[in-house]
Amino acid sequence: MKVGPLVSTFIVVALVVGFAVGIVTRPALMPVEPVVKTIVQERPVTEYRTFTVERVVTVTVEQRVDTFKIIRQAADKFATEIPVGRWWFIDTKDLKEKLDAGERIIVVDVREKAEWDAGRIPGAIHIRLGEVPKNVDKLPKDAVIVVYCKAAIRSGMAMTMLRMMGYENVYNLRGGFDDWVARGYPVEK
Repeated sequence: MKVGPLVSTFIVVALVVGFAVGIVTRPALMPVEPVVKTIVQERPVTEYRTFTVERVVTVTVEQRVDTFKIIRQAADKFATEIPVGRWWFIDTKDLKEKLDAGERIIVVDVREKAEWDAGRIPGAIHIRLGEVPKNVDKLPKDAVIVVYCKAAIRSGMAMTMLRMMGYENVYNLRGGFDDWVARGYPVEK
């Protein structure tokens, strides 16, 4: 069965978001404002010959949880703390060194137009995340491609889409454009 680019995009986005939200932050996704209950157990033990007598005391502590804050933190941690070399990430410093050495790398910015206009990595091409499937003709399959966004979340989705479409040399810029700027690397406007 042949699947169109729009369906592929939807599947990839659903998988990535589902993984990040469902697995990483599952306790935070409740239909009503959640209350986290922390259970603390104390078990004083009294021994008599070979028998052990236990008494369990349960203390419940309640606190409110900002679910969106938890999701943002988990997604940020997920995207920025994965070791380089795993899950097809490339470190910002490594990308800069490769570009300076003249290696042929296609750098793709998948952010929105306003973000692109505010500044970008020199030499990057702009393909918004939602337009990746219909613009694959701009990306040769044999080239090394590095995708980036603000903080490596949207670019992770783009990288996954491209890999599903048969691109084998696609990497996500770890830390995204924020890390590029934080390191003081040049920005093109």
